Amino acid sequence: PYASSKYGYEPDDYNHNLSSPYTSSKDGYDPDNQYDAFININSGAYENDETIGQKIKNRLSSYYVKGITIDTGFGEDSVQIKFSYLDRKRKMLDKVTISGKAFDDSYTSKSYSFDYIEPEMFPDNFVFPETDSWGYYLGGKISLSKVPDFNFKAPSLLYTKVGVLKSITYPTGGKTVFDYELNDYSQSIDLYDRTILSDFNIDNNLNSDGITSSKHKTYPAGGLRIKQIQSLHFDGKVLNTKKYYYTTTKDGNTSSGILSVVPCNHITYRFGSAFMQVESMGGFWPSTLGNNTPVVGYSTVFEETFDNDNNSLGYIKKCFSNYDNDIYGERHLDENCLYTNFGDNGTNYHYTNRSVERGKLLSESFYDNFDNLQRKINYRYKTTVQNYFLISNQDIVDINDKDIHVLGWLNKIYTYDYLMQSETDTTYIRPLEANLTTRKEYTYNSSNLPSTISELCSDGSIMKTSYLYPTDKTEYSWMVDKHNISSAIEKSTSYRGKTKTEKYDYSKTEDTNVPYLKKVSTSYNGLDFKTDYETVLVDKYGNPIEIVANGLKSLLYWGINGQLLNVRIDNFSNEQAISLGMMNALEYSNDDMYCPEVFYEKFFKLPASAHMYVYYYERRRLLESITEPTGFTTYFKFDGLNRLREVYHYDYEKPDIFTKRFMHLYDYHYIDQHQENE
Repeated sequence: PYASSKYGYEPDDYNHNLSSPYTSSKDGYDPDNQYDAFININSGAYENDETIGQKIKNRLSSYYVKGITIDTGFGEDSVQIKFSYLDRKRKMLDKVTISGKAFDDSYTSKSYSFDYIEPEMFPDNFVFPETDSWGYYLGGKISLSKVPDFNFKAPSLLYTKVGVLKSITYPTGGKTVFDYELNDYSQSIDLYDRTILSDFNIDNNLNSDGITSSKHKTYPAGGLRIKQIQSLHFDGKVLNTKKYYYTTTKDGNTSSGILSVVPCNHITYRFGSAFMQVESMGGFWPSTLGNNTPVVGYSTVFEETFDNDNNSLGYIKKCFSNYDNDIYGERHLDENCLYTNFGDNGTNYHYTNRSVERGKLLSESFYDNFDNLQRKINYRYKTTVQNYFLISNQDIVDINDKDIHVLGWLNKIYTYDYLMQSETDTTYIRPLEANLTTRKEYTYNSSNLPSTISELCSDGSIMKTSYLYPTDKTEYSWMVDKHNISSAIEKSTSYRGKTKTEKYDYSKTEDTNVPYLKKVSTSYNGLDFKTDYETVLVDKYGNPIEIVANGLKSLLYWGINGQLLNVRIDNFSNEQAISLGMMNALEYSNDDMYCPEVFYEKFFKLPASAHMYVYYYERRRLLESITEPTGFTTYFKFDGLNRLREVYHYDYEKPDIFTKRFMHLYDYHYIDQHQENE
């Protein structure tokens, strides 16, 4: 109730001409009217309701966030986030500015700005842009009166990059600049059978199947990949550069990419002597559910880092799971349908995908600039129980009015996960010294949470850590019902013949059923458990009110409906507080209260063994001061963006004379400050 967020939305500021998607009050094409190419929503066409067209348009129009304001509830705006946009035929994010008001009423702000690659080259026509065979922009537009062209269309790097993020400028003035290149591949999934990997080339001279055979060459495909990332100083100087090579070897020319789907613009249905050929400019694509495989996936990627003088600092070779044989000799191909009444496979057939297994990082090999291997990390995965459900699909092919065929497919939809099984980390020591190797092996419970982690240490010993969760014990079914399954209730670590077991007991508040940590206890080598922490009293929000930690009893006062810790008194109980006329800590927490100053008058009534800490917060709920049992107070100051700027205290020479003493000062340099200093 004391903090809220407000969002400001604004519609696109075009003045629309509802009768045509090709006109607006601004130059270019209005994306909010693109549906007018197919749906006439001119309000004048409706006699009963002249505004119905506008209502439809408003439902289909895009809105964008202009700003977010976060209010702390103390009557002051804590943080404002403003978004500004560029109009480049599309609405594009130009700048994000974050500003805030500090406790001393000073304002602080910082901005992130974004630049894009030639957005002015966006098509004027949002409905009919010309695309390559993968659906990426080619720079032209298609007219409805144009004679269809069913040939393969090669991608264009120039137009595929249009409107893509070019750089990010940070508040420091530093910049990250991105460069891109087209995807490429040397292998592909077979056009007709997704369980087969093929070597081929797609070009403009396609045969009837859309494939021309070749061997282990590299050919472009639709879509982009990162070619280079540069980090720049605020003065424009290059700090470092990362370059990426998507090849089977670092200096080779053969792409490690595998094309997931071969573009196909025509298919033929054959039913005995009858047949029908169908062509489409957009192409035909095999269908599945849950597929997250990109146009091209890469089995090997090299990342090389260069300094500001363009000298190599070494590189990393990364291997990923893909359709081909991975570093463990395993393939991760899809499966064809479980059943079909149509005979052979086809380009538009439904299939069972195993994309959950692809794109996993399998190894990282770290090399210096002389190609010496320094370190290698291998990751291995395994599938959980391969559960699945079945799904049916149906298409109807009408060869003529009298020859109609119903085509059906039955497919598996897998619901298994592909989880980390082991991690082996080897450091290569030179010259002629033994390598250092550590290894971790993982097992999981039925909820796919780690149940054991076995670690082979560099000295040859094994440390095994086991975990139990609420799903492992029936007494915690109430936590499972609340979808809290990841909180460990037991952790056991065995190493060199010794075992340490930690138990975490949870409970829930009586009226509100909020889970909280009730007790933590530890056992060594199977001996009786010793309690390390216990919650004696808890408020309705689940905050501990009275605790015992390592034998020390403490009383905690939470203010603002249990949101802020105001006071902690060690060696003291809630019962003692009430007997001294202090406020009941449970009542204080359960109420809308924040008044730590009331505790100072009780300070001298505390027994000598009780130690009191008092915490003050400023209006943004940032910690303003901590007063220790000795009376020494440490103060904290934050700027408008909630960053710590000062840590200080006061030296009191006389009752009314004091000197501010800084303990720590923090400064944050931004480009505006640099310019002011210059």
